[in-house]
Amino acid sequence: ITFVPEENQWAITGDATVNGWANDDPSDDPIGVDIDLNYEGFDMGTNTYTWMSNGTIALSEGAFKFRTNDSWDVNIGWNELTLEGDIDGFQDSDGNVGVTAAGAGDYEITLYTSDEGANYTASFAKQ
Repeated sequence: ITFVPEENQWAITGDATVNGWANDDPSDDPIGVDIDLNYEGFDMGTNTYTWMSNGTIALSEGAFKFRTNDSWDVNIGWNELTLEGDIDGFQDSDGNVGVTAAGAGDYEITLYTSDEGANYTASFAKQ
């Protein structure tokens, strides 16, 4: 299997976001709509594929996950991610990334992989 990063439109979804958990029902938009991350490309120097938020994403007390292509076929949460950056207010929430009251705020979010999608790291910069 060849890893094709452009075929993976990563997004964040969950009740910690303003749109809530994805429900895949267009009649409810924007409720239940994923917040997409932008594919930034491949960095040959670090051998890394990167997706970034378009500005900041507001996270409130609750939980979230990352998923691809507006589908639950591929999704990653607490158990499948390495978290770094401003993560003191994050915790495991039944396999999702939980946001505590202390963790609530606006974040620039970067998701990346350097092993062709086998493992992912999410970096959070609180603004």
